[in-house]
Amino acid sequence: MVNTNVVAIFISPVAGGKMEEVDSVQALAGAGLVGDRYSTGAGSFNRKQVGRRQVSFINSIFFKDSGFEYAESRRNIVTHGVELMWLIGREFRVGEALFRGQHYCDPCLRPTRLSGKERKFLEAFLDRGGLVAEIIESGTIRKGDSVVINALAQEAYYYRNRDQRVADLVQSGNLRVGLFLPQYTKDSSTGQLSGVWVESARILASRLGVQLTIVEHSTPPEAIASLKSSACDLLFLPLDERAAAIGDFSNAIFKFDYTLLVPTGSSINSVADADQSDVRIGAVRNHASSIELCRQLNKAKLVYAENPDETFDLLRTGQADAIASARPTLLEYSIQLSGSRVLADCFGANINRMLVPKGKAGWLAYVNEFIEDAKASGLVQKAIERGGTRGVQVAPSENVVAS
Repeated sequence: MVNTNVVAIFISPVAGGKMEEVDSVQALAGAGLVGDRYSTGAGSFNRKQVGRRQVSFINSIFFKDSGFEYAESRRNIVTHGVELMWLIGREFRVGEALFRGQHYCDPCLRPTRLSGKERKFLEAFLDRGGLVAEIIESGTIRKGDSVVINALAQEAYYYRNRDQRVADLVQSGNLRVGLFLPQYTKDSSTGQLSGVWVESARILASRLGVQLTIVEHSTPPEAIASLKSSACDLLFLPLDERAAAIGDFSNAIFKFDYTLLVPTGSSINSVADADQSDVRIGAVRNHASSIELCRQLNKAKLVYAENPDETFDLLRTGQADAIASARPTLLEYSIQLSGSRVLADCFGANINRMLVPKGKAGWLAYVNEFIEDAKASGLVQKAIERGGTRGVQVAPSENVVAS
């Protein structure tokens, strides 16, 4: 049986109010903890709807050297001994109450503001913010109670912790995932990264029980060079000849198609419409979408830029009649250009996979099992939703080859 302990329990009746430590509390199904602001819909993230957000958990090990006390995190339940991200999509019991893990609990700036600390809580707990869960069955929770994972998850949990295939990664305590634009977006005020790739990396790191470090790059070639030089541990890429020499590709995790963005008033309604001698199509140099489009075009002229933002500038300034990229990227740019349209038509698809270094057969087998489990359990879909990346779909299931 997989057991961990409840280290502390905190509630506050109002948003922004002092977090009071209690020895026990009643958990109400579909609502929250009795006496806590979220059970009445008064929490900052409830938006006045009871049940929208119910209970938050955080791991006690992350407080060491953080500069924050348990109560200052503003989380309800502090636990010890289990990677909370493992509980996303799974049922678990705390004392008498039954919960289901919902999603990662993003750290925000409120704990810093309310505690008066100089260090930002968001920085101290980046990728360590905890778990948001819903209450399925009511019951009493007491300090010292066990957190019990249901029987179906126990075998997989123990197996993961004995898994020698990734022993070196676990021992390092850090998973370094290389991402390139536009695989992530960065909040200009907080520096926090978001996107389906970031969320997927978080889930994998939590499954391993290690810290996550996102290694940021501007372009795919930079990311590939990073993996080659061992500056990161894995990447997200479609099948790519440039990367195949230095790494091995996993099963597919998610997919999205390639298409075009056209400005207001454009007569282009399909990719075929755009393939005319007087049409200029902006594209990112060496991007998989650009390579695929180049194979298909007969007449149109490709105008290259070095990154997605520069490519968008070609369209915005009239130096291109359309731009080509992945649908999720173009959907975001369409918001910034009034009247622009993302075509329903497409010219190919990006089947995203993870790329692990050559010679790491154990890592590859582990990652394949993780991907298939995450797709089947709904974790990939949750990562898509949490990342807010439009136009992305879960890839079909595949077989896992035993290592």
